[in-house]
Amino acid sequence: MKRVVTTLALLLTGCLDLTSSSSTSTVTLITGLVLPAEEIVVSRGCGTGETEVYKYAAFVSNGDTFRAAGLYDCFTDAYFVNLPASASSSAPYTVDVFAFSRTAYDAQAAAVGSSVASASPSGLAPTYQFACSALQQSDAQVIVRCSLAFDAGASGDF
Repeated sequence: MKRVVTTLALLLTGCLDLTSSSSTSTVTLITGLVLPAEEIVVSRGCGTGETEVYKYAAFVSNGDTFRAAGLYDCFTDAYFVNLPASASSSAPYTVDVFAFSRTAYDAQAAAVGSSVASASPSGLAPTYQFACSALQQSDAQVIVRCSLAFDAGASGDF
């Protein structure tokens, strides 16, 4: 029994680093915008129905300059990172979101793809359109907030 305890003590001593050392680790903080999918699909749903969001295209701009664009499935959050910041370490961004039902997307898939590739949303006929904004902060991921700007199925003006 004494031999087992001695062996165990030696093994534990070998596994433990009894010397003190200090090390620093570098954490890279990501500056960017996050557009949660629920901002787009809440109360409309995510799917292939006529009133549900199937896909959405997001176009990020800063002033009059388009900075980024992407096409996303209805259940996918959109991330935009390393966008240019202002001298004050924060910058206001606008995100124009064009959401499509399955039918609307299928009818204009090529045009949507071209618009995203060129970061130019002109000529699209979305089922829903959202006006979104965020104030980018240095070394943080900021949540984009949206409001409905257009509903193709609604009567009346917005």
